[in-house]
Parts: sequence; C-alpha cells; structure tokens
Amino acid sequence: MARRASASDPGLAVRDLCAHVFQQPERLVQATRLRVEGNFKLEPHAHRDLLQMDFAAGCGGFWYREGARLHPKGPTAAVFYPGQEHGYAFQALHAGATIFSFKLRVERRWPAIRQRVFPSETLGVAGEEPLMRALARIARLAVAPGPQRPLLASSVAEALCLWPDGTARRNREGASAPEGGLDARLEAAAALINERLARPPSLEELAHAAHLSPRHLARVFLAVQGCTPHEYATARRLVRARELLVQGSLNVTKVAEALGFPEIHTFSRWFRREAGVSPAEYCERGRLL
Repeated sequence: MARRASASDPGLAVRDLCAHVFQQPERLVQATRLRVEGNFKLEPHAHRDLLQMDFAAGCGGFWYREGARLHPKGPTAAVFYPGQEHGYAFQALHAGATIFSFKLRVERRWPAIRQRVFPSETLGVAGEEPLMRALARIARLAVAPGPQRPLLASSVAEALCLWPDGTARRNREGASAPEGGLDARLEAAAALINERLARPPSLEELAHAAHLSPRHLARVFLAVQGCTPHEYATARRLVRARELLVQGSLNVTKVAEALGFPEIHTFSRWFRREAGVSPAEYCERGRLL
C-alpha cells in the first residue's frame, strides 16, 4: 500500500507518488528525449488524467499554459497537471537543445496531485545534471520492449525527488534510486548505439565497447534492459525517426537518409512495422509530448 501522505507535508506527498510508481510501473505512459533542431511547435491540448513533467535545455520560444506564455530562461522545468491546457513553440538556441518529457497516469485525489506539490515552472534551474541523467535514463529504458522493469520505476522516482522544488533534499533517502545509474559497461554499449543510429553497431562492436564477450553482453543487456541489444537499437532508431518526423524540418525521404535507409520505401515499410502506422500517418496524428 502507498503510504498515506499528510496534507501539510509535500515530502510525504512525493513519496506517496513514488510508491504508486513502484507498485504500478505501467503508470508511466510515455517518456521522450527530443533533440530540438530548428523550430518545434505543438498546438495547445490537455490530458484528462496525466501528470506531465517537462525539462527544456538550450531552447528559446515559449510554452503555452492555459492561455499564458512561459519563456524559458536557461534550463527550465515545467509541470502540467491533469486538465491543464498546454502547448509549445520552441526553437533551438544551440546544437544540444533538448526537451525531456514524461507522463504519469495519476488520480486527482492523490496528495501530490491535489496539493500540486511540484511548481508549475522553475526558470534557470541550477545543478540540473543529476536530473538530466535520470531523465535520459528514463527515456532510454521506456522504449525497451517487454514489461516495465524495476530500474525504470526507480529512475522515475529519482526524477520526481530531484525535481527542482526542494524535494530532492527532503526526500533523497526515500527514493530508493540507484546512485550510479546503469552499469558503466552497458552505458558504453548504449552510447555507441545512440551514436550510430544510421549504422547500428554489431553485437561484436558493442561487446568491444563494453569490454565483454558478445555472449556475456547479450545476457547482461537482456537482464538489465529487458530486451536484446538489437531490439534496443531498433527502439532507439524508431524514437529518432519519430523526433525527426514530428519536428517537420525534414521530409520523409530526408528522414530515411538520416537514419541510414537506402530508400524511402524500405524506411516506410520498417516504420509501419515498428510503429503500426506509415510515416505520413504519424506526421498527421502523432504527438511526442
């Protein structure tokens, strides 16, 4: 059972929310890491029962929130509670511009939601590196095929407790989050996959990067990530394809080329098989955030 939180204790309210995530990891319904290239716009919309938490770095422009505009000033965190209308009109200020976002299916009676313990926005976040590492880990783990795993739940709890409102200091001991993240050897393999999305590395290349035998890497990768290295590479490639398609700065042919597909028809067949819709259909209805 999730611990009942005091109406006057935001720290306990955050722990209560973390407990719900540990009990039901499937409450994480979406997590993305979007590299912003050029302009990115998403029309205002709302989610009936989702808590959405966004973190933007290197972005200019503004968020919409119920008719008002929020302009990022340095690294900026924004929280949208169930029913709040929100949207985006961002542009990249430099090559590393990134938006992290995750959504949790919540109930409005929960203390963290009822009290709105997370501030609507925090501008100029300082010391954001641990939070960004946790958010990047969530985005990587969330795309792994198969059931949600304990490492993903603990990473979400870590992000909740590090969110820039002071709860990181109050609740760090209650998150049960890993200090070092994924095993360093798997981090090296995952980094190589992310660097080579247009030319996915072989199992032997990944094993060399991780200083493991191919057989050992495959076994450890499956145990920690819940999928094979090939499945993980396919999932990361699909995430990148969705990012490029939703931003609209490249047409489908250019997206196919950017991801190493020899022709658009090969890419379209692959995308439909993995995403369930064609690239054109995804552009029309797909929303990453």
